[in-house]
Formats: sequence, C-alpha cells, structure tokens
Amino acid sequence: MRPYAIIALLILGDAFSQDVAIKNSSSPDGKYSVTAQYLDSRICYRIHDLTTQALLSAAESDYSAHFSESPEWAWKQVSQAEVDWRADGRYVAITESNHRHIGRVIIFHRTQKGFAPLSFTDQQLFKFTGLPWERGRSFFGRWTEGQKAAIFLSGRLWHEDKKQFERITSEITIDLANNGEILNFEIKKDKK
Repeated sequence: MRPYAIIALLILGDAFSQDVAIKNSSSPDGKYSVTAQYLDSRICYRIHDLTTQALLSAAESDYSAHFSESPEWAWKQVSQAEVDWRADGRYVAITESNHRHIGRVIIFHRTQKGFAPLSFTDQQLFKFTGLPWERGRSFFGRWTEGQKAAIFLSGRLWHEDKKQFERITSEITIDLANNGEILNFEIKKDKK
C-alpha cells in the first residue's frame, strides 16, 4: 500500500469511528435505531437502544473488504443502505447499496437481550434455487404474513446448453421464526 494511502486510511478511519445514523432507520416505536460505524478495520451496521444508547447487536458490512482500497467510496455505499422495520419492531432488514453485486440483506430479530442477525447467507439463498447463477445479489422484498419475509435474488444465469446468459429475478421466502430457514422460491420475471 502506498504511504499516502496509509495516512489517508488512518485519517478517514478516525473520522468514521463514530456511529452514523442510516437514513430512516428508527424503529416504528422510536425505541431503536440502525447506525453504521468503522472500527478496527471493519464497517458494521449496529442497532442501538435510543433510550439507554446501549449497543444491542452488530453485523459486518460486505463493504468492509473494500474500505482499505477506497474508504470514501465504501463509506458512501454503507451510508446508502436501506432499512425496513417490520411494523411490530421485532425484525429489521438492512439492504446494502448495490454496486456490481457487492452488498447483501441482513435481517435482525428481537431477542430478550437485544437483537441478533438471522443466519442465512447469500450463498445459501442462491444455492437453494438450484439455478446456474453466474452472478447476482439479494435485496429485501417485503414482510409477509405470519413469521415470513420475502427476499429477491437478482442476477444472471448461465445456460450451458444454449451458451447464453439470462437475467432473472426470483423471490425466496424465509421463515423468520426458524432463524431464516429457506422455505421456497419462485422466478418472478425475466429481464431481457
């Protein structure tokens, strides 16, 4: 790494070491908020109790891996995340900004001691479909009836038999009550 890049990283790292609120990130009841923070070479999304200021949970951003290369760019991507609270405040989905298939969906659920992220990964979601994904990423869709949520997978398939690509969007349903267990999927639409 070049010396000026190291100096810039140290200065910017210090500038990002405080929690920064994500736009529209307060829970419906106003008790919790989602923030972003750079600390110890990691960018994390954090959930805070607004009354006590206590940190309740955190999860690392996909953009952490790109911070040392381009701190301002990575931080901008993180600050543009979208936050979607379920109406009862028991779940919150964070959809990271999309840049060339970087970014993902993180869903936290309320626990007795705070919040915890559900355990599904993008790799599990894509593998579950059984489709020949060449690349793609996840986006939060919506809260559905009961203890379920819909996550969209958008990307490109490679069809070896036809020697061509196909752009698709599919919808995955996950079970919130079972730590994000994948229930089913369906292809939503073809894109040309």
